[in-house]
Amino acid sequence: MADEVSLILQEEYGREGFRDIVVAKRVDGEEESSAFTLINPNHALYLPLQYVLLFPYGEHGWHWGRRLVNGLDSRMRQRAFYRFHLHARVDEPATLFRGQWLFQQSVVDAWAVYDQNKLSWIRNHQENIRAKLYNGLADVLHAGDVDIDQVGKRVVLPSSYVEGDRFMQKLYQDSIAIVRHFDTPSLFISFTANPK
Repeated sequence: MADEVSLILQEEYGREGFRDIVVAKRVDGEEESSAFTLINPNHALYLPLQYVLLFPYGEHGWHWGRRLVNGLDSRMRQRAFYRFHLHARVDEPATLFRGQWLFQQSVVDAWAVYDQNKLSWIRNHQENIRAKLYNGLADVLHAGDVDIDQVGKRVVLPSSYVEGDRFMQKLYQDSIAIVRHFDTPSLFISFTANPK
């Protein structure tokens, strides 16, 4: 059994690479028409159609119209939905957690859908994150350090995107500021504990 699970996203740097489920309607075993319906990963039926064994009753997954039942009628965020369902509860069946590799695949798939939605929002809202203030690419092009034919459309990943370079630079700058404030450390101690 593998210790780690990974996912390869196609066309990560090109156009959006969502995985669609194709559904054809059948009546008495015969296709009713030649038309197909595409189920996007943001559709409420994506999880029960993709992972039939994990959702045997066809429970709806996350979708854009999902609301919290907390009296405020606020929109349920995608990450909060997946976090909620990844905790075992006494009053719910443990079907999801007994899925072994299929469960691992569903967790990685949920992360990929969430990450692609986040990247898609960043790509389509560059004005909202004030991407024009970042002049690094313009400076490189002005200096002639790179071939213009090799440069694609500029998409700035903000420091709030965890896998981005700006996030790592922010962590580095924070650690340097801590060292500057508290002086150079003499020991770096790391330990692992068994929670059981």
